[in-house]
Amino acid sequence: MEFLPKANPSPTVVAGQSALRLVADKASDRASAKGGRALNHIKARPIEIMSDAPLDDAIALTLSSCLDHFLANKPGPGQFSTAEQIHQMRVALRRLRAAVALFRRAVRSPDLSLAAERAKAIAATLGAARDLDVFENNLEAGPFAKFRDEPSFYALIDAVECHRQRAYEDTKMLLDSAQTAQFATDLRAALARRSWLSVDVHAPIPTDAPGSAKLFAASALNRLHRRVLKRTKGLATRPEHEMHLARIALKKVRYAAEFFHSLFNDPQSVRHYLRVAAKAQDELGAFNDMAVATRLLQDIGATNDANTSYASGFVRGWLGHAQESVATGAAKSEKALRNMKPFWR
Repeated sequence: MEFLPKANPSPTVVAGQSALRLVADKASDRASAKGGRALNHIKARPIEIMSDAPLDDAIALTLSSCLDHFLANKPGPGQFSTAEQIHQMRVALRRLRAAVALFRRAVRSPDLSLAAERAKAIAATLGAARDLDVFENNLEAGPFAKFRDEPSFYALIDAVECHRQRAYEDTKMLLDSAQTAQFATDLRAALARRSWLSVDVHAPIPTDAPGSAKLFAASALNRLHRRVLKRTKGLATRPEHEMHLARIALKKVRYAAEFFHSLFNDPQSVRHYLRVAAKAQDELGAFNDMAVATRLLQDIGATNDANTSYASGFVRGWLGHAQESVATGAAKSEKALRNMKPFWR
């Protein structure tokens, strides 16, 4: 098996969070093998929707933006993705699925539903590689940085790296496949012909005249905001699965705010809302990192390997200690969330 070159780790840790938490913009790119040139990652571009635009336009613009974000980070033939490109492609696919689910309340479209299903399947393969990137970098930034003289940590990181390499090879095969090309081609065609019908809850059959984007956005943001407040009440004392639901609620309202911000003329409030939501989402993301790390230790077989058992046990203890820090941050996040000003009202 060919191994991808690794950049020297330069971990950054956010104050108040566990050292096992990977910062989203951490420079941890893996270049391609055999001289393939790694491309720079591209973040999502702001979506600009006119305040008087029909919902039809908002759907086309939003989903086109998500698809563009995905394709901008997709490497060409013969190139391996960087770690940050994989992260950005996953974000693009999550945003796309969130948008389809959001618009499903107003329009009916088998083509968009199919695109969301395909996006989920692609994201699952990308997710396996991303999880191992996060885990390996967190090991290097946390326990390994403290115990560089302990041989079992080297054995554990080597085991993780072998799994990471296989995950990257699976990712390359999928991104180069006809399946992924068809996903992009079919979605682009569906958006070009606006392949959806509006759903009128008061009528037995759908019509083809979606209404105001701004009215839809305000209604959607109200609903998602209320869900966040409900899910984050007493956040620091909630069990792990409820923190996971709170993180999903935050993710959805954050994406919706990013989709629809241009419809409301209050950029300062938009920035504040997105900043608070993103910080709370990151705090809760630490819980997800812990659950994934525990699962990966089991999948890799590190807990049953004499060469890695000491490091594995130490990492489990490190994770337990990290949970206490996350609970403290969650309490602060809840207060900030309740003080957020809905910019769409």
